[in-house]
Amino acid sequence: MRQDSGATRPGPWHAGTAAETGWIGVAVEDAPFRTRRGPRLRAAPPRLTPTHRRRGSPPAAAATTVTAMAGERDLRQLLSGLSPVLNPGRYVYCTLPGRVPAGLRPIVTVAEPEGVTFVVLEEEADSLGLPHTFTSAWITLRVHSALDAVGLTAAVATALAEHGISCNVVAGFHHDHLFVPADDADRALAALDALAARHT
Repeated sequence: MRQDSGATRPGPWHAGTAAETGWIGVAVEDAPFRTRRGPRLRAAPPRLTPTHRRRGSPPAAAATTVTAMAGERDLRQLLSGLSPVLNPGRYVYCTLPGRVPAGLRPIVTVAEPEGVTFVVLEEEADSLGLPHTFTSAWITLRVHSALDAVGLTAAVATALAEHGISCNVVAGFHHDHLFVPADDADRALAALDALAARHT
């Protein structure tokens, strides 16, 4: 699943949007989420530990941190541990030729030659009169999948396609995120739960 897109996690440590930095890629933001049958939960942001080093010494700790956070690669383990959760709200896709408007908090940003694509809450887009499309629900797969894991995207897309559900996939560093038609959210969760159960 992870070969489809690259991602970074914004928040207090996010340097800026794709349009602001010139970086071409995808940003996925942490947000509250809820399970289909359980109470609303809040995803805890990753804890960052500052690296203390003497002046002139190389910053050698960064590679160790990334290695320690390596995700699961075994497809059976990934599927059995999918743990899909539905984030609250309805999300829409917007595109503009310039930067993301000030004050918006996009969940996803992608810099393309034609302009910046961003995914935001529907009410945020409407409040600024932004044209948008594909009103969607945001599902997070809570399994910690490796960025180079093979087969997860295909398995998830196939399971949803069997129920006639379209899906846009975004890979974050820790998790994969699915944007499905808002009206199909419950059916998508059921299909993903069934997929996980078949591999348990």
